[in-house]
Amino acid sequence: MRYNQSNLLLDPLDAPALERVLLQYGTVKQLPPRQIFSMPGDQLDGLIYIQEGITRHYLMSIDGMEKLLYQLPKGWFFGELCCWSGLRTGVYSQAYTKATLITIPFKSAHMLADANEVFRSTILQCLTFKTLILRNEIENISFYSVKERIKRLFLAAAEEKPTEGHWHSLKIAYTHAMLGSIVGASRVTISKVFNELRLEGFLRTVNNRIQIHLP
Repeated sequence: MRYNQSNLLLDPLDAPALERVLLQYGTVKQLPPRQIFSMPGDQLDGLIYIQEGITRHYLMSIDGMEKLLYQLPKGWFFGELCCWSGLRTGVYSQAYTKATLITIPFKSAHMLADANEVFRSTILQCLTFKTLILRNEIENISFYSVKERIKRLFLAAAEEKPTEGHWHSLKIAYTHAMLGSIVGASRVTISKVFNELRLEGFLRTVNNRIQIHLP
């Protein structure tokens, strides 16, 4: 199991036995792409399991700037903090693609954590990898400038084989809004950094796709 540092997306988990158990206790809800299903201050109805699709979870400043925390695919839980602390959620949660969620009441989740080894193990895996993301994000913000964070992001997303000479395309078609959300910067700052990286010969744009130069 791992997570993709180029878009903070974790690998999907396939656990049909766990899903069968969750369906006995939870309620199923389908969401269209881009629908926000919880906001800071909301009291969640229960522990949320992503049965299908991808959800994204982010913070937003008072002036509307987003900071992506992570994206969760099939097989991952969200709401562990609310379930075991009693606190309200502090993040925005949105269906990135069409998504199917199973909501398990907190009381049932507590019971399953005590009685079901697969459930307990999956919850611990989710918390472990979210902690890993948090550690890496603290490292990025503490030790690297916006420019360096963007360069590290592009290096993680670069195709192994060059497109031309030493120029490598990226696996992900980033927009300035996406980059700002991932690295935690405004679009104005992203545009300024792009111009600097072009002048330095690190990146170029071909057919509206970013390429980076690797010696």
